[in-house]
Amino acid sequence: MYDHERALVLKLKDKPFALVGVNCGDELDVIKKATKEKDLIWRSFFAGDSDEIYSDYEIAGFPTIFILDADGVIQSVGHGTDDKTIMALLEKMEGGKPTP
Repeated sequence: MYDHERALVLKLKDKPFALVGVNCGDELDVIKKATKEKDLIWRSFFAGDSDEIYSDYEIAGFPTIFILDADGVIQSVGHGTDDKTIMALLEKMEGGKPTP
């Protein structure tokens, strides 16, 4: 999974795109270690181990991927990266220019 996300971040580095990780359920030191060992190059936040994040966002499994448009409206929720939705939103934001 991390390889795909890293490639996506690099591919879209000059586009209006951001990948943000929200980590919960693990200890902070475990997350920091994984971030370094897996060479994660995107922003990632620690949300603690509160059950609120699971219920507030109806998280049933990990990873759960939320794709938001430029207005912050959720366009897709799933358990894998939805490249098709990402590319379609980028194309729409750029006025119809195809995204590589």
